[in-house]
Amino acid sequence: MREKDMKEFGRKIAELREKSGKSQAELVEILGVTQQTLSRYEKGDIPVATVAINGGKNAGILAAKILAASDPELLSRLKAYSEKMKNEVVGKAEKLDKTGYKEYLASMKK
Repeated sequence: MREKDMKEFGRKIAELREKSGKSQAELVEILGVTQQTLSRYEKGDIPVATVAINGGKNAGILAAKILAASDPELLSRLKAYSEKMKNEVVGKAEKLDKTGYKEYLASMKK
């Protein structure tokens, strides 16, 4: 993601938060991030790992969490999705530990 795009993404995060009627303090509780992290995101200072590892998915999930801040049903569904994704990542990490990286990568090519 280019710097210009990250700044635009940050502006959109702030805009979504404002539209939801939530303060930064309220939103950090919902998102499970620190005040500093949310402030950095709103300024377009997005960590490289967030962008590099499934950047589009991460951006989409963050935007959905902000939108869900004022919709309890959507927030509940999003939390369930996040838990499902977490379990998937943990499962992949366990498989990687068990099989080693060469076999793991080979299994991905099948």
